[in-house]
Parts: sequence; structure tokens; C-alpha cells
Amino acid sequence: MKKLNYAIVMVGILALTFSTVNIAEARHAGKLPHQPQTRQEKIEELPINQQYEVHYIDDMIRHHKKGIKVSNKMLNKAERSEVKQFAQSMIDTETQEIQRLESWLKEFYKL
Repeated sequence: MKKLNYAIVMVGILALTFSTVNIAEARHAGKLPHQPQTRQEKIEELPINQQYEVHYIDDMIRHHKKGIKVSNKMLNKAERSEVKQFAQSMIDTETQEIQRLESWLKEFYKL
């Protein structure tokens, strides 16, 4: 039963993946006039390589936010000043990186 459920889920994921690519390609070919409304629809309107770039940037933003969260906890718990300084440095750097990545999303992809 677990193998059957796994197979069904995998087929669904593959179908969704291919349908998303086909929708984007059809829109770029002018076969589907459509005004994207949601962020996801706007991403699907982008050429496939730019979609990969957006997903990468989104993943990096999430990664940096987690680093900030962990570093904030360390500021409150660390005893050594070197560790606290490193944590603060990570917060500062990761915050700047998030700002840069978010600006790219707006500038490059109009998201």
C-alpha cells in the first residue's frame, strides 16, 4: 500500500512539473494570453531558466533568514565574545544579502 501511495504521489509531482513547464512555454509562444495575478503565475510566465533563478533566490532568502534566526538565538546564549561577534556579523551580512536578493527579484523579474 505504501508503494502504491508513493507511486501515485510521484506521478502527481511529475505531472505538475511538466504541466507547469508546458504552460510557461505555451504562454511564451503566445498561445495562452493571460495576465498573471499571483506571484506563482508571474514566475510561470518567465522563461524556464529565469524560473530556476527565482527558485534559487527564494531558497537563498529562506536560508539566510534561518541563519539570522539561529544567530539571534546565539546572541542571547553565547558566553564568549568571539561567538557573539560572529553571530552579529552573520546577522549583518545575511540581512544585506537578503536585501540584495529581494532587490534582484524586483529588478530582474518584476516580483
